[in-house]
Amino acid sequence: MIINSREGGVKGNEDCHEALLREVAEETGYIHAAVKNKLGTVVERKIDEFHDTVM
Repeated sequence: MIINSREGGVKGNEDCHEALLREVAEETGYIHAAVKNKLGTVVERKIDEFHDTVM
């Protein structure tokens, strides 16, 4: 499962594992998720909507 949320991410004193479980619950309603192995890292870049020379 891939979770992509603009408002998501690690909040407060969460670690990445806790943040992922929270995001899955928030986005899908699924509260019995299990985190196994890290698959990889996704870096997303987008041109700024107001300044076309800024990422």
